[in-house]
Amino acid sequence: MGVEAMRAYAEEPNRLNRERRASADRWRDELMKVEQRIQGLVEAVRSAKMRLRHTTREAIAQLLSAIQLEIGDERTSGRSDWRRNRASTK
Repeated sequence: MGVEAMRAYAEEPNRLNRERRASADRWRDELMKVEQRIQGLVEAVRSAKMRLRHTTREAIAQLLSAIQLEIGDERTSGRSDWRRNRASTK
């Protein structure tokens, strides 16, 4: 009876250690999955940020070209008006 009690006494900490290691393995696996998901989210945010920058650059370029066209039109019409006025005064 004493040998069985000693065996049972030693077996309980062993069982607890096995459970703890198995639990740690499950947590490690879960942590790895979570880290992969977070990495995916970070990549998605970076990608969206790059698309936004590209879209913003395109929008700014379009606005600048539209403004330049308007300014260019005004300069052209102003020059022609000046030429007409100058020609009529001679």
